[in-house]
Amino acid sequence: MLLFCGLLTTLCMKTEQIFNLVQGEPVVRWVVEQAGTSYCERSTGIGMLKDGMLVAGMAYERYSGPNVNVHIAIAGRVTREFWHAVSKYPFEELGCVRVTAIVLASNKRIRNLMVNIGFELEGTMKNAGQDGGDLLMYVLWRDKCRMLDWKPKS
Repeated sequence: MLLFCGLLTTLCMKTEQIFNLVQGEPVVRWVVEQAGTSYCERSTGIGMLKDGMLVAGMAYERYSGPNVNVHIAIAGRVTREFWHAVSKYPFEELGCVRVTAIVLASNKRIRNLMVNIGFELEGTMKNAGQDGGDLLMYVLWRDKCRMLDWKPKS
């Protein structure tokens, strides 16, 4: 059973499905398991539940003031409220100017997602992946983050 620190229920009017936005360590553990990365002790996460199951999450770690690193996992449909919440946290609550995501170059689905939600490719780390492949570093800048404008629908 997953226990979460916070819970916000939203109703998607088009499908009449209830989505819950949650936060806490269980989200982080789910994200790192889905993403195939390692767990960092001082992480926090925001996730989205559908029918009681996590379908999306972002895990934040290594906050440095201007930057925080993020891991992302998506396993289902995601709402605008989720995207708004996961961008509001680093930019409005933490005060970051940028969010950094490191993605396996071989993971085309997540690479496309990163670009579609506003991340820009910043660099390549050759042969740095656990599989020996390249890692790509993406950045999302606060002043270019359109998800901050995606307010929850009334």
